[in-house]
Amino acid sequence: MAGFRAHIAPLADVPEWDDLVRVHQHGRVFASRTWLGILADVFGTTTDVAVVHGPDGPVVGIPVLTRKRGPLRVVPPPPISLYNGLVMGPDAPADAIATGLAAVERHCHFAALLGPPAFPPDLFDARPRWRALAQESLVVDISDADDAWRRFSQSLRRKIRRAEEQRLVLHAIDDEGVLLALHQQSYARHALSPPIPGDTLRAWLRLLREEGLAECYGASLPAGGAIAARVVIPDGDVLFDWLAGADLAHRDIAGSHWLVARILREASARSMRRFDFMGANTPGVTDFKRSFGGDALPFCTATFYRSALVRTIERVRNRMRGRRRTAR
Repeated sequence: MAGFRAHIAPLADVPEWDDLVRVHQHGRVFASRTWLGILADVFGTTTDVAVVHGPDGPVVGIPVLTRKRGPLRVVPPPPISLYNGLVMGPDAPADAIATGLAAVERHCHFAALLGPPAFPPDLFDARPRWRALAQESLVVDISDADDAWRRFSQSLRRKIRRAEEQRLVLHAIDDEGVLLALHQQSYARHALSPPIPGDTLRAWLRLLREEGLAECYGASLPAGGAIAARVVIPDGDVLFDWLAGADLAHRDIAGSHWLVARILREASARSMRRFDFMGANTPGVTDFKRSFGGDALPFCTATFYRSALVRTIERVRNRMRGRRRTAR
C-alpha cells in the first residue's frame, strides 16, 4: 500500500516495539516484549513481529510468533494472551493495517491473531483467506468496591455470604503444584484435560512470577488447604483473570465466587479500576462471570489460511486434539 512498508524481524531487532505498545489505546501486557519473549521460550516459537512503517516511523505491529509444523510455517493462537494480535498508533489508517496483514500472509501458511478491543471484524471482509469471529470479554468496574458489590447478582451475594460462614482465608499461593492441581480438577469436572500440559503451564507460570507479571491467590478453609485458586495479571489499573482452579470436593462452599469477590475488593483498595475476565464465550463459565455485573467488551479473533488444504489440515488437527483431551 502506498506510503507504508512492512518487515518481519525478531523482537530484539525492533527497538520501536515498546513505543507501539505504549501508545496503543489497548496496548496490554500481553503484547509487551517480556510477555512475548516468555511465550516464545515456553512454547518453542520465534520472537518475530511484523512492523509497518509510515513516513514518520512505525505505526502498526503484529506479533507473529512462528513455529515449523512439518513443511508449514504457522503462527498458533497465543494461549491465555488476549488483545495482543495487533498494536498500533492512535491514528493508524486501515491501509497500514492491511499492509501488516499482507506481510503476515507472505510470512506463514497459517496464523491466528487475537485482535484488540473494538477492533472491527469487518476489516477482514476484503481478505478472503481470513476468517474473523466476533467475541467478547466481561469487564467489572472496581473503582468503587461497594458499588461493585451492589452490581453483583443477588444469587452471587448469597453464595458469597454462605462462603463467609465457613471463615475462608485469602492467601498468596507460592506452590505452583497447588495451583495446577486445582486447575486440573476444574477440567476433570467436564471429563477433560487442561488445554496446556501441566509441565508447560508450570514452566510458564514460574517465568511470569519471576518477572513479577503474575499474582497467585487461594481461598482456604481454616483447617485445610486451598479449595479455590486464581492467578491474576496486573497491568496498570487493570487486573486480568488469567487462570483458575477449584477443589471439586468443596464445590458447595462457592470458594471461587468468594475468592473472586475478595480479589476485586483488594484490587480496588490498590486503586485498580477494572477487572477483565479475559473472555466470556463459554456456556456455564460465562454465567459465573456475568454474575459479577461486568460490561461486555467486544474483540475478535482472526484466522488466516493460505489455502483450503491448510485449512483442512488445521481443522483435522484441532479435532484430534479435542478427542485426546476427552480421552485422558
